[in-house]
Amino acid sequence: MFIENPFKYSGHISPKKHAYITRNKQIERVLNGIQRMVYYAVIAPRQTGKTTFMKHLINQISRDELHTHEGIYITLEDIRDVEKDKFYSYIARKITRSLENRYFIEPESFNSSYKKVQSNQDLEDFLAKLSKVTIFNKREDNLIMNNKERNLKYVICIDEIEGAKELASEFLWTIRAMHEQSDGYDDESGDFDKGFDRYCFIISGATALEELTSGKVSPFNIADSINLEDFEEEEITSMVKKALDKVMVHYYESFPHDIFYQTNGHPCLTQKLCSWILEGLMLEKRDYIREDDLTGNIDKLIDSADITLRTTLERVSGDENLDIVKRLLRGEKIRYNEYDTFSAKLRLAGAVVRDEDGFCKIRNPIYETFFANQFNL
Repeated sequence: MFIENPFKYSGHISPKKHAYITRNKQIERVLNGIQRMVYYAVIAPRQTGKTTFMKHLINQISRDELHTHEGIYITLEDIRDVEKDKFYSYIARKITRSLENRYFIEPESFNSSYKKVQSNQDLEDFLAKLSKVTIFNKREDNLIMNNKERNLKYVICIDEIEGAKELASEFLWTIRAMHEQSDGYDDESGDFDKGFDRYCFIISGATALEELTSGKVSPFNIADSINLEDFEEEEITSMVKKALDKVMVHYYESFPHDIFYQTNGHPCLTQKLCSWILEGLMLEKRDYIREDDLTGNIDKLIDSADITLRTTLERVSGDENLDIVKRLLRGEKIRYNEYDTFSAKLRLAGAVVRDEDGFCKIRNPIYETFFANQFNL
């Protein structure tokens, strides 16, 4: 009987321990882009794997044998309603702490300089100073890089930009200003080499980030967009088969296909259903998945108004386009248009996707049933 459950539906997924699908094309695209210091906006609904994507990207950067880039991960998920001065200090502190885990920094006084960061201008000054410090590797106890001489570059990944709320726009305007000075010269101030060419920012989010990246006056329209979609059938079935084979759990023939059909490749729902099913097997000391294991857990998911479904419903219910969802449930054909407000909002709320014919459709059969129950349709 298996001991560890390979499926994980909350928090960061570790490729070494858990069932995992690598977004190789998107990872490769970003890795190639950061060589040219391209900024990226990773846009996707909640629980589509943005955090896992960002952390996998950081791991890939750290494997660079030449060590020309240093990846730094910061999440804004838990800083809601923070005051402006504390927000910018938080960003600077996270950058400092991330580096302190691996390096000695000279001058040593730089390690406490984050305490003076209380505005967007302070953050700019902080990053300008960071670009010129000297770094020693703690493990090998040798000088690995003088930023100015060897041009060490930082890839700063900011996850969950929605956590910054009204500060998100100002923060992204600040990053944009740095980007515009990254050629080493500021036309307005006449300052030379602030070191901003040593930074690449990758920001993740959903609806808020979409709004902050689209349009001529949007602060982050300088970024290339990475849209994380739900997984394809081949990816889901391959992941499920490999994970179950590894723990020697048997299953009825169409189980991997049925999981994909019900979730339509939704990353979190796929992991959650598989995890729940294996938890049930462990309790019953059984190593074979039956059809009623899947249908029973789908019913449990829907009837209990699971948080994954409930959160999507809350995002849809607070939107003026709720009527679109009800019309889709009634079978109406509505053309999907990425540039229509309702298409983008409902997609990033996690409620709809674009079908192969170019029309909107509810994200998967589980959501269809859940929404229909909630709206008495």
